[in-house]
Amino acid sequence: MLVPILASLATQCDESPRGTSPSLIASVELRLDSVPAEEPTDEDEARLYGFCLQRMSNANHVRPSWRNREEITLVETAPGIFVAAFNDVPVNFSNSIIVHDENECRREPRGSGRVVTGVSINGQPVTRVVGTGVLAFTITADGTVY
Repeated sequence: MLVPILASLATQCDESPRGTSPSLIASVELRLDSVPAEEPTDEDEARLYGFCLQRMSNANHVRPSWRNREEITLVETAPGIFVAAFNDVPVNFSNSIIVHDENECRREPRGSGRVVTGVSINGQPVTRVVGTGVLAFTITADGTVY
């Protein structure tokens, strides 16, 4: 009787899915291949670019649904390659992510920096778009993304 209680106390609350009751969770690596873009040279576009960066907190990041859209900064591991690892993704459940890329602000300074291309999970491209700048995926217990 004490084992489940102690186990629940030992879990990190920020890594436990909220609002769902999945039976399994999976570990994943999210990768963003950021396509370079030139900084705006027009004064007005440069100002809007700065506002776009402010809206996205000046850092490439992801907002996963299973973490209540908490902002998770992506780490640049090579030029243009940004990653984040998660060990708490609900299995066989529709998850969504919002990925922000500063290069998207360069391409579209009036936008929000959201991207729906160049994103993969466990090496598999995530291509299902379910809203403005929102990607969705489901992962199986063996790490397959669909």
